[in-house]
Amino acid sequence: MVWYEFASLDFVFVCRAVGLVGVSIYVLGFFALCTGRLSCSTPTYFLLTGSAASCVMVSLFVDFNLSAALIQGFYIVMSLGGAVKRWRQLGSRRLPSVEVTSTHVAASDPPIFVSERRRQASPARLQ
Repeated sequence: MVWYEFASLDFVFVCRAVGLVGVSIYVLGFFALCTGRLSCSTPTYFLLTGSAASCVMVSLFVDFNLSAALIQGFYIVMSLGGAVKRWRQLGSRRLPSVEVTSTHVAASDPPIFVSERRRQASPARLQ
């Protein structure tokens, strides 16, 4: 009987630890997104979000909460869909991108985008 309680306690500990790993993945992914080290237009963002949601879902096996389970399930489904969509776009080279030229003079000046450069080249079209 003591062995069963010990094994059950280990299962609870492991599930809660996996949940904490999921929370740390959420936090690190959001930090990387906010600091510009990660783009939401790559499959990596969706894989991080999906793996974090899966880890938190494992912790819900021990301490179930319907609201948390629903939102984690939503994150898992949407992350898989987003990652598949981005992989397809990368495969067909249709991923939207913005071209930036290096014509700005000072570091404090904002970069000039291709569409702005075209407008600057032909001021007669703007009148």
